[in-house]
Amino acid sequence: MVVCYRFAIGADTRLSSSFSKAFRKPGTIAPPSVYKISSVSSCHSDGISVMSRSARQPMGHPGSLVTPLTAGVLLALAGCVTSPDLPEAAVIEIVSGEDQIQGRGRVLHEPVVVRALDEAGLPVAGLRLRFSSFDPGTVVDPQSVTTDSLGQAAVSWTLGHVAGTQTLTASVPTRRGPIAEVTATARPGDFDIHIVFDNAVAVEHRTAIRNAAERWSAVLVGDLPDRVFERGFVPAYHCQGVEELAIPPGGVVDDVRLGVRIERDRDLAYRLGHCARRETEPLTMLAFWSVGAGILDATGADLEGWTTHLIGHLLGFGWAWGDRRRNAVRDEGLGADTHFPHPAAVAAFDAAGGAAWTGSKVPVQNHGPQWLVDVHWRESLMSNEIMSPDYTEDLQLKPFREMSLSAITVQAMAAIGYEVDVSEADAYTLPTPVVAAEPTAWRPGFRRWGDPENRTVAIFDASGRVVSVTRRR
Repeated sequence: MVVCYRFAIGADTRLSSSFSKAFRKPGTIAPPSVYKISSVSSCHSDGISVMSRSARQPMGHPGSLVTPLTAGVLLALAGCVTSPDLPEAAVIEIVSGEDQIQGRGRVLHEPVVVRALDEAGLPVAGLRLRFSSFDPGTVVDPQSVTTDSLGQAAVSWTLGHVAGTQTLTASVPTRRGPIAEVTATARPGDFDIHIVFDNAVAVEHRTAIRNAAERWSAVLVGDLPDRVFERGFVPAYHCQGVEELAIPPGGVVDDVRLGVRIERDRDLAYRLGHCARRETEPLTMLAFWSVGAGILDATGADLEGWTTHLIGHLLGFGWAWGDRRRNAVRDEGLGADTHFPHPAAVAAFDAAGGAAWTGSKVPVQNHGPQWLVDVHWRESLMSNEIMSPDYTEDLQLKPFREMSLSAITVQAMAAIGYEVDVSEADAYTLPTPVVAAEPTAWRPGFRRWGDPENRTVAIFDASGRVVSVTRRR
């Protein structure tokens, strides 16, 4: 195949000195480099171009000793080269990086990767692909990439400044051919939860977990100061082995980084926690969730809602309340009048139908196992809210697909330092009737502790406190 260009030159054209020498017979005087050229034909398959009209004498120099070139002289032109056959692609497919969500003007966490295939479905290596977008403010780095031995090309994509769906196009330049269009969504807010997945997490589970994170990014909108780890970060202690949170020297966290991995210990259903916190509120910076693959499968359509609940805790719901919570069970005992009296949260509670509640507001879970009390909304009043206890009294996971992330929860997050957009909260009404009621007594005995396969067992005393935890092999 020959790569060349067609050009017609009807005006006075200045040629380079090297090109001018091609017109000169030995012993002639070097003429000015301006000639009257009518046209030049396109390249032929042998890589040689033919000038279809004579190149005239230098304009304005009638006494020049240069003889006019006649038609039919074969010229090798700079834009006309012979090359071996270039690779051709029948299709460009998206490998990864599609449907990401990020703040406006921010770089996506994952690169966009595409693959070129020929008509037989085999990778096309050595093909130059161009990446472009018409969305204002978009930055693609690099804009042109040559496919590797797997036929793949990867770029970094910084979204434009307009909220909504944006499109990045991968194509073959200078020829008609296949294209691939990759879409991403630019959210209006600046709060970002950077999720780093273990490779073992299935694609469908990643989608549900990302959607859960975006539910929080919709209501928590303020940007937090970036944290630069000059010496890097290596997870240690209870975070040891969570490679997803390892940060190289000079790495940056903006705003929260969450590692999600498949739990290697088959005797554990899941575990989660913090690996690094900020010195000022909001505190969460590095967190992890390690969960059994079987748990993710069994959760099914409730995975997004349940993950929303867990991320809420990792972001500080419940555990970061401190003295803002009154009459904590851990201080006053089971059945205490535990509540969260932040004015904006109380107003949202009343607006959702809680005005008739005669107890202290907003009521917080005050009975049950110790890992449910003090850190959830009261089950007896707000069982359909996303931050009510995630398990029923018999320790069955609740149907989270039916739960709302309400303005009550959003205002509680504002109380611990987040900038919020309450208008993005889900519509929510408390279950009826709303009346004062005595807490249900918690019965001692064996209870499953978050493990559907009943391999981990917690033993509670009469007060509901955990006195022993046993793993069943």
